[in-house]
Amino acid sequence: MNAPAEPTSTDRTRPAGPLRRAAGLLWPALIVGYFAAAAASTATGHPWPAAIALAGVLAVGFVRAWVAGTRGTAAFVALNLALVLTVLFALGPLDALGLTVVIVQAMLAALFFRSLLGARKDLITQIAEAVRSPRSPRELAYTRGVCRGWAWLMASLAVNSLALTFLAPPRVWWWWENVCTVAIPLAFAGCEWLFRQWWLRGEEKTSIPRAVKALIHIDYQRLFQV
Repeated sequence: MNAPAEPTSTDRTRPAGPLRRAAGLLWPALIVGYFAAAAASTATGHPWPAAIALAGVLAVGFVRAWVAGTRGTAAFVALNLALVLTVLFALGPLDALGLTVVIVQAMLAALFFRSLLGARKDLITQIAEAVRSPRSPRELAYTRGVCRGWAWLMASLAVNSLALTFLAPPRVWWWWENVCTVAIPLAFAGCEWLFRQWWLRGEEKTSIPRAVKALIHIDYQRLFQV
């Protein structure tokens, strides 16, 4: 009897079915829903439901990573869950919620910095080449510089978030965690885009619809693998 045929490259890259695509969208929807609920509950002075929801999200994230076989991510999420629970019962829900933002920002900074080590291709360059390839040497030098900018920005946000979580009054903390930590990266991205149009004038440009389509299809889970 002939052995079963090995799956071809076409089989391995076949688009996922509707159920798998829906499952892939459930996790980011859960994250967005948590942050919206956390902002609302802390604004009304009832942070405990948000803290409990946070522990639930982290637990789901751990199971998800473990089932997917990404042991490094599972260990990272388990560590975060342990830290959050420790702070939650030692200091209270607001400190636990703030710590999560610090962890996310510090993790992103570490991923950006790690991608800049040695001669490896940094994260921003990988994203740029996923949108359009090949890129000119001038563009590649620019994208690497942008990655450095994101690394230092996220590291600065993490330091500020850590200080404000444990030292700032609740009202100041709320505005920083729910407004500033979103507005500052968005402003940075907008200013970088404007600067890029001037700095890379004369280089080939990618239309916005084409860029958005390419960005949607990037495997960010693989790209930002812990």
